[in-house]
Amino acid sequence: MRTSGTLAPFVPMTTSSEMYPTGIAQDRISVFNFLTNTMQPIGNDTTTPSTSATPSTCGGNSPSVYIAPLSYRGLEQSIELRSKAMHPPSSLDNPKKRDRDEEHDGNHDDETYHYASYVVYCQGSSSGASTYSNGSSILSSSIDEELHRTGRWNDQEVEYVDQLVTLFDQGLLPIPNGTKLGSFLGDMLLCKSSRLTKKMKNAKLSSRSFTMSTSSNGNNLNNHKEEIVMLSALQEQFILSLPSLSAQLEMRFNLSKQWRSYLSNLCVELEFATLDVADFLSSLEEQETRAAEAESNMRNVRRRRTMG
Repeated sequence: MRTSGTLAPFVPMTTSSEMYPTGIAQDRISVFNFLTNTMQPIGNDTTTPSTSATPSTCGGNSPSVYIAPLSYRGLEQSIELRSKAMHPPSSLDNPKKRDRDEEHDGNHDDETYHYASYVVYCQGSSSGASTYSNGSSILSSSIDEELHRTGRWNDQEVEYVDQLVTLFDQGLLPIPNGTKLGSFLGDMLLCKSSRLTKKMKNAKLSSRSFTMSTSSNGNNLNNHKEEIVMLSALQEQFILSLPSLSAQLEMRFNLSKQWRSYLSNLCVELEFATLDVADFLSSLEEQETRAAEAESNMRNVRRRRTMG
């Protein structure tokens, strides 16, 4: 686990906003890069870029930030794992069942794969919660539970959230001002607010908002280096604590996506002269496209089955 690294120093940058002292912007990008770059490869997903957000200069001292796109290798592997788990091989000691499965094998496998694709690409969204609530045995009414994490909290998740909340309250995370604690945690953990409120009854999730620390101390980030390193370690432990490889792959993708999304919004707030998010936004659009294709494929397979 790469948690002993250093927080990379960056070329000093300024913003057109006078709300924040010099150094605040690069501090937050340092935190972002440390949290995303210390995520270890899982399964077949070894494509995490060495630098997720790159500050540079263009045309003199004008600050520029490039946010790298998302990789879908992990989600593609997760889909394969999910579809195999949904439709295990026919039992060799049950010829009748084997023959019956083989008779319908093509459509069933297609539907299972497309369903797994739809669930994976729509996770965290409520848009698909009722689309497939009825129909074949594969498409149960628990689709909403597939799109959001439910159930008990393990120790690793509790420790990770505790540290997230600590740095949230200290104003040290790479997220924009005004971010609500409840929505932030829901995004990061892929769960609904009801799961959060049940566990964190007195946390005032809906009323606590993020306020960025504006300490004028030039060593503001270094003063909290241990907390940042700890958050990175706890994040990795949380990912690896999830019960299946598919769940780990999906959470790793989600955290990469959420940190990038929050950082891009922060850069807009800080009024960077140049914010290059074209590749990142294209990768977000690709997720929507893949989800739409999976939904269309699901409908086509079910239509063919209905027509015989």
